[in-house]
Amino acid sequence: ILHLQHQRDNLLLRKQGEITLIVGRGVLHAQSYGRAKQMIPARVNCYEVRVDMTRHAFLWGAGAPTGMLPGQNVKPWNADFQRTAGASDADKKRLQETFLKLFNATTSGSTWVVWNGGDPRISRDDILAGLRWFKANQIPVLNSQVVYPSPEFTPADVVKRLMGDRSHAPEFGKAVKEWIAEHHRVFDGLVSTVEIANEIEGRPQYTDILGHDSVVDWFKWSKASNPRMGTEINGPYDLGQQSVQTANRPDAWPTADGLQYYYDLIQWLRKRGAPIERIGFQNHAGIGAPGPEAVIRSLDQFAGLGLPLEVTEFEVTLQNGQDRAQRQYQAEYVRDFLIAVFSHPAVDTLVLQDFWQPGAWQYEGASAFYNADWSVNPHGQAYIDLVLNRWWTRASLKTNSQGSARTRGFLGSYQVTATHAGKSVTKTLSLGRPGIAVTLTLP
Repeated sequence: ILHLQHQRDNLLLRKQGEITLIVGRGVLHAQSYGRAKQMIPARVNCYEVRVDMTRHAFLWGAGAPTGMLPGQNVKPWNADFQRTAGASDADKKRLQETFLKLFNATTSGSTWVVWNGGDPRISRDDILAGLRWFKANQIPVLNSQVVYPSPEFTPADVVKRLMGDRSHAPEFGKAVKEWIAEHHRVFDGLVSTVEIANEIEGRPQYTDILGHDSVVDWFKWSKASNPRMGTEINGPYDLGQQSVQTANRPDAWPTADGLQYYYDLIQWLRKRGAPIERIGFQNHAGIGAPGPEAVIRSLDQFAGLGLPLEVTEFEVTLQNGQDRAQRQYQAEYVRDFLIAVFSHPAVDTLVLQDFWQPGAWQYEGASAFYNADWSVNPHGQAYIDLVLNRWWTRASLKTNSQGSARTRGFLGSYQVTATHAGKSVTKTLSLGRPGIAVTLTLP
């Protein structure tokens, strides 16, 4: 508890900056600086200033079920998709509005097999329509699963022709390289980051054919194909699930498991030149998940690698969503996990697996913030209370005798307005760690 309180206090230092507002009237006077003269507004005091955050710098994201966005015509092919693709227009509109209110990032599941028609419910037009909607709303799309090294995420014809044995290794390697290039060309400007070697632990099918060094090539091919797309490695791990040894690790393909495997793999790949730019942790949690102190310990250990850290598929599933005690646990866990992650200096992104129960990946696990009727669950309210209230800066100020006003705010985008005698002026600003000073001149 004391450690978590310390993390709360650190939010004031790690995720905030100072805003200095200088308010002046339209009457100008001159000040001399050496040989030059600068005309500046006369400063005024006791003017009202309003500071309103409009967007977090930290990325709070969620997956959006395919079929719920404009331009998508997904077939309600089975019970899972009937809940979303068969949803009413009112539900689709509500989902879009709720998404834009709660989140500023999303993720993409456009795998090699899906893009090549491996899912009869989803067309290429559906995928592109969703990505274009996010772009139009200035929502970055993260973690497109480009190399998911498993036959189930590989086009069936490629599996049949090239994954039978090692004799086809050159052709198979070429096919992987061509898919990376195609993805990066098609999704240029629509996708911000891509996942390479997603969930590779326990999925040796690609490397059994191509060798371990091929994983380094996938990262290199990705950066060569489109340097603008960030490269991320992602794994099915829960932060805090085990302690990691970080010193004197063997320089070999990892033989441990879990987080230790992941840490050793990242070191092995980077020593061989793999341009890994981000590290992701899926974090599919449930009853008995590691507590916030263990989560912070894992973040500290992986932060030593010097790369940004991200939670990519966060959810907390339950055995019985009707059980009040389980719902309380879920809400408290989400609250504590968000505090632990948001307060850590190495973390800049947290993405939910989903947020509306009909579109939830683990539908029976009661993991979504919102129920089918759009009533909010306690853990969804915990998110709203933190992200949209406690960590969302709003301030009403008055200028001092020097015509200035100061406040601290969470990093992100702002709208600031100065008002006096029925006149006002508004500016937008972007607040970073060094802080910012802005001059507002009233007419």
